[in-house]
Formats: sequence, C-alpha cells, structure tokens
Amino acid sequence: MPRYGGRPGVLFVFAMQGTIGPLVWLLLAEIFPLKIRSFAVGVCVFGLWMANAGVAFGFPPVVQALGIAPTFFIFAGLGVLARVFIHSVVPETRGVTLEKFEDSIKHGRKASVRACCSTRPSLSSRLKVDKGSS
Repeated sequence: MPRYGGRPGVLFVFAMQGTIGPLVWLLLAEIFPLKIRSFAVGVCVFGLWMANAGVAFGFPPVVQALGIAPTFFIFAGLGVLARVFIHSVVPETRGVTLEKFEDSIKHGRKASVRACCSTRPSLSSRLKVDKGSS
C-alpha cells in the first residue's frame, strides 16, 4: 500500500493554506448582502465540507490508479486554474465598504470596484500634500 503524506503532501498543504486557501473565507464574509449573509455562508460552508469529503475519499483511489506525482500535478493544475479564476473574476475590495461593494456588484460595475479600491494615493495628491505642509 502506498504511503500518503510525506514531503510532497506537506508542501502542498502548506502552499495551499498559505496562499489562496484563506481567500475563500474572506470572500464568504464579503460577497453576500447582509439580509442573507448568515444563511448563504452556512450553505457555502456545507458545500466546502462536502468538497473536502470528496477530496479526502477520492484521493487514495486516484493515487493508486495514477501514482502520487500525477495526482499532485492534477492538484497543481487545479490550483493554477483557481488562481486564473481569482485574478480574472474576483474583484478587489481593499478600501471599499461592504455597502459600496454591494451597490457596485448590483449595478454591474466591477471595474469601478477595482478602480476605487486603491488605497495608495496618486503622485499628484502626494505632491499637493507635501507642498501644503511646507
């Protein structure tokens, strides 16, 4: 019987939980309107647990059928697809209130959500502040 765990498994779990793993929990706290947030997060957490169970029960048969390296390459490919999805679909919410974010999503203004989220001041505004302080 093949051994599961070992170094590749530990590195994969570390990489997942240190990069895009926490993003799911952050998104769940932000994407639902206040009226349905608790119910919707509960449904999503149930779905996450079912997906975790599917991976846990499906992993050993896939490793036996394909081997450990191809199995981890499949997971790596899924991670790359998740990264592409996050970069292309998930809006940046830094510096935006939940109400403003919800309003932007309702009206289909994803680009404006990205544009208004930059907390970094522009060069011209920094120069004005510097000139005003002297």
